[in-house]
Amino acid sequence: MAEIAQKLGVASSTVSRALRGDPRISAEMRQRVETLAKNAGYRPNPLVSALMANRRRRGGGGEVDVIALVTNYGGRENWRAKDVCRWEYDGIVSRAAALGFRVEIFPFGEYGCDADRLIATLRARGIRGVLLGFSRDEALQAPFCTEGFAVAGLSA
Repeated sequence: MAEIAQKLGVASSTVSRALRGDPRISAEMRQRVETLAKNAGYRPNPLVSALMANRRRRGGGGEVDVIALVTNYGGRENWRAKDVCRWEYDGIVSRAAALGFRVEIFPFGEYGCDADRLIATLRARGIRGVLLGFSRDEALQAPFCTEGFAVAGLSA
């Protein structure tokens, strides 16, 4: 965004607002920003976008953005029987909270092991950050379209 702002001789905040379709930015400027962004191959980082949206809302109802923890360990709670999983989860929750996020668990089995159904739920809820982890069944794999998500994986 800084490069686009420099080329146009405007502030980075103007570029940010233009890319979000803010009505305070003229249609002409929004078009110029969008054209330069497209030509530069600019793609917003979904997790940064979520963090910034959270900061803009802070004065409001105290909402926080959600990071989805997608598990494949035989249910919502089964992975908690392993000490290492509980320790990792506690660390994830603590760090997420420090950054202004909340972690919600999404057991893959509750979506019939259908990645498209899970992705549709995440998108409908506006969740843009996904952690893939706590998987017991290595044989059960499904393609997960990461477009529009910031994704990280946990491994044992």
